[in-house]
Amino acid sequence: MATAKVQSSTTNHANIKSFVTATLIKCATGSATVTLGSTVRDCSQNTRSWAGYFITYFNSINKNPYSGYTAITPSGGPRIGQTGIGSTNNHIAIRTNVGTESGRSAFLPASGWDYIIKE
Repeated sequence: MATAKVQSSTTNHANIKSFVTATLIKCATGSATVTLGSTVRDCSQNTRSWAGYFITYFNSINKNPYSGYTAITPSGGPRIGQTGIGSTNNHIAIRTNVGTESGRSAFLPASGWDYIIKE
């Protein structure tokens, strides 16, 4: 069961990173809006707003394999199974605590954050 939780968290991280990248590419290539779930979002919004949009979206569609929310703001976390989504300048920052089979914290990426540019 512990291995499955780590794998699920790892998959969540990869899916979140890919989806954020694809969404921001849509905005960069000329779309004025993008639909997240049933909500239309304006591409001209800043990265701080987009980080919040992504958190809301992922919590509505993903399940944390451990417990609690899947996506959170980066302050104070992320706890095991959670992905921190934040912003800095024109980047969305993503980091997931995938955990270990022994229940300790382990992060993706191992050090730092994945940064996705919003153009």
